[in-house]
Amino acid sequence: PGWVSWLLWRLGEGLGLEIQGVLHRLFATALGVASLWLVARRLTRLAPGSNVAPMLVLLALVPGYLVLFNTYLNDTILTFAALCFLLATEAAFHARSRVWLPVLGAGLGFGAVLLTKYNGALLWLGLLPALLSWRAGRRFLFTRFPVISLIAALPFLWHLWWNWNNCSVN
Repeated sequence: PGWVSWLLWRLGEGLGLEIQGVLHRLFATALGVASLWLVARRLTRLAPGSNVAPMLVLLALVPGYLVLFNTYLNDTILTFAALCFLLATEAAFHARSRVWLPVLGAGLGFGAVLLTKYNGALLWLGLLPALLSWRAGRRFLFTRFPVISLIAALPFLWHLWWNWNNCSVN
């Protein structure tokens, strides 16, 4: 999140918008809209022909949704990355062809979760008992899920190594 914020700040300086934090707000709003779009795509696949607009309006008005996509940039990034991770993991679970694409998406999404907040690992820990609870889940847990975890671990381990060597607080 720090690098994203720095980039938005520098871009805002160039545009003369750095004092108001306009680009930070626009970025957070864009991630909120993208999240609604991803949810809408998933809902229309689950129930083709249904009208998902009222449900999206209600989701956008949930206080938690408003807080997560309007208060702090790191929470906005975390929520968006977690949604991407969960949707891509579900797609990887059901994929019959081109499996590598949702597996890669889930790995990158979870990597972004871990780069945002370490407690994002609770998502991974929560999926373990859920996947262990039924046969198809166990098969996924021991085939595609380790690949997702490895993809996510690569940027996270690099991040930990960088922090160890560059942050005197650590």
